[in-house]
Amino acid sequence: MTITVLDTFTGMDTVLRAPTAERSARLTAMLTPMAGMYRFFPGEVDLEAMHRMSFGFPADRENEACRDALAMLHDADAWGRISRALDDALAI
Repeated sequence: MTITVLDTFTGMDTVLRAPTAERSARLTAMLTPMAGMYRFFPGEVDLEAMHRMSFGFPADRENEACRDALAMLHDADAWGRISRALDDALAI
């Protein structure tokens, strides 16, 4: 089994640095690789709506707080730690 940890840091950083008018398109681009996660949902899933309703950050406000939080996650190697933990779990 292969588990892929997506590089959402780059995508989130791109969204949060973009002018407000461009964020929707950049958010969609970031979320597109996740579309397969919803293959059992009936019909086509609106990824931006799913982002807003669940695990997403606000793309229209609190920009500085979101960028600060993203930097903290990056500095803590959150993506690497998640990847290593999943690899370790698969090895058991």
